[in-house]
Amino acid sequence: MSLSEEQRAFVQAAPGAHQSLQSWAGTGKTHTLTERVVRLLDLGVPPASIVITTFTVEGARECMTRLNGRMGFESGVRVGTMDSLANQWMRQYFQPPDYYLGVQEYGTMLLDYLKSPEGINIKEKVRYLIVDEFQDLSRTQLDTVM
Repeated sequence: MSLSEEQRAFVQAAPGAHQSLQSWAGTGKTHTLTERVVRLLDLGVPPASIVITTFTVEGARECMTRLNGRMGFESGVRVGTMDSLANQWMRQYFQPPDYYLGVQEYGTMLLDYLKSPEGINIKEKVRYLIVDEFQDLSRTQLDTVM
């Protein structure tokens, strides 16, 4: 699949540049996001510093499949829904593994953690947050990524 001029500019933008790619379903947005991540990896950005978040579990699987297929190996980039990432970070950084909540609380607890001094544990590691389906984020999720 070839990239449009706008998509190519998105992929080729300098590392660290804040960007927005707005497009309709079926226009190659996931392909473009995948190519952006591949470029960052090619430039030497550590995979552990890149996170891709999607709105659905199926979207996360699709992103991971495309990325790993494009790289030819498991990339090491963290991919998941906002809720699954919040759950993973909650368990890794500030709650015991046997602590259970509803899905809504994961995001709220993550946001509170990120606002605290300890939130630097995550913020220093994640240098690139790529959000697929940004328009579908809840208020808490939006506050978390902003």
